Amino acid sequence: MKRIVICVMLALALQGCGTKQTAQTITVAMGGSASTQKAYDAAINRFKAKHPDVRVQEIMVSGGSYYQKILTMFAGNSQPDVIWLGKGFGAFVSKDLLCDLTPYVNKEGKGFLKSFYQPALNSYMYKDKLYGLPNGIDFQLLYYNKDMFDRAKLKYPDSSWKEADLLQAAKRLTFVNNGRIDIYGVTGVVSKTSYGSQYLSDDGKILIDSPETAAYLRFNYDLRNKYKVTPMESPEREVGLNQEMMFTMSKSAMAMLDDYNLPSIIQCSNRIKWGVAVMPNMNAGRRRVWASTSGFSITKECRNKALAWDLVKIFASPEFMKDYYPNSLPANMDCLKQVIGDDKKLPDSAKSSIIESMQYLCIDPRHPSVFEMESIFGDMEEAVYIGSTGIDAGMKKADQQMRRLLK
Repeated sequence: MKRIVICVMLALALQGCGTKQTAQTITVAMGGSASTQKAYDAAINRFKAKHPDVRVQEIMVSGGSYYQKILTMFAGNSQPDVIWLGKGFGAFVSKDLLCDLTPYVNKEGKGFLKSFYQPALNSYMYKDKLYGLPNGIDFQLLYYNKDMFDRAKLKYPDSSWKEADLLQAAKRLTFVNNGRIDIYGVTGVVSKTSYGSQYLSDDGKILIDSPETAAYLRFNYDLRNKYKVTPMESPEREVGLNQEMMFTMSKSAMAMLDDYNLPSIIQCSNRIKWGVAVMPNMNAGRRRVWASTSGFSITKECRNKALAWDLVKIFASPEFMKDYYPNSLPANMDCLKQVIGDDKKLPDSAKSSIIESMQYLCIDPRHPSVFEMESIFGDMEEAVYIGSTGIDAGMKKADQQMRRLLK
């Protein structure tokens, strides 16, 4: 196996020098880090054991510009055969860059998709066809410091919690010393998903200027500015620590983080006693929890789709999901229950909360312009939180920007 860790310019330069792949070469692009490389190595070794004559080239793109770099490769006609895709899936499938996997799935038999978490599968559907296989699920959880709750004589968070419970606990657990906040009650932001706020309806109607978005902005604004139970600015600016570090160093009693924060928090189990709860029910209706998925797709111009399909299946196998855990939770429900059940480092509260959360997960639609929409929404949030605009004015401006974007 030959590993190539490159930037896009190098890939294009190699193409310009006449580098030519054979029919027995599979190129796979993925985002990753040192903590995930072992899982990728094991998966590719399993593929090589089945196809010893096939050369596998890895394009490992780190950092936050993964999608931009991969789209640049498509523009230069140097696209990989297999690509990792998360919330950027819509930008690729809408441009007709991906291969319909439905015929390959049909050849596998009726039970092939049975164990996959259905909402994760749905996030790789486009016009009733399947264009990717999921392997990971990420979602928001409420982490809490048991010692701090015990000292305050508060009950630990549980699935009965609502907005008021989160606020009251955060107020009780914020400690001020000589006018300076030593410990914040909570860090992080309750997601817009928890309030039922979303960018678009299923039929494409823009929903930013809505009571749900207003409630979302109001609560997070009040946590910062009215009650001062969470840092007013980003934790990095205000206290020099990110949210995860604040929690593990006992600078916050609760943290609204995601399941992929588990590895770092598990490593700090000798420093703090911690637990995990389902995110509170933040609006009077159905409980919703923000979620996203990751998976692999085959590009439309791939020259050996049968080989690529074998590789995608390995990346979507329980073996890979087990190796990848706890960097992400398995998208196979049987595998998920097994890995968290066998994990002796995971508190029982985390195991039960992960399973319970699965019934509340809401994955944002994979819209082609999702990153532009996120930017518009993020600018509005920042303006509201720092007080440069009001909630109503901020929503109206974001609504107008969204309409121009989607026109």
